[in-house]
Amino acid sequence: MAENLAEIRAEVAAPKRVEAVIAKVTVLAREKGADEALIKKMYRNMIADFVVLEKQMLVMRV
Repeated sequence: MAENLAEIRAEVAAPKRVEAVIAKVTVLAREKGADEALIKKMYRNMIADFVVLEKQMLVMRV
């Protein structure tokens, strides 16, 4: 079970998916004239918080 949990935790972080989201919002920010650095920081923080929450929920289910 521990290996399974470790694999699931790694999937929660999903670094490739995070980078895809960041790339997309960066383009949108540029198109809309928003501060790209601010948008990237906001999304990275938001995603990091959701990853922590998902990992906590995962531990509670085990």
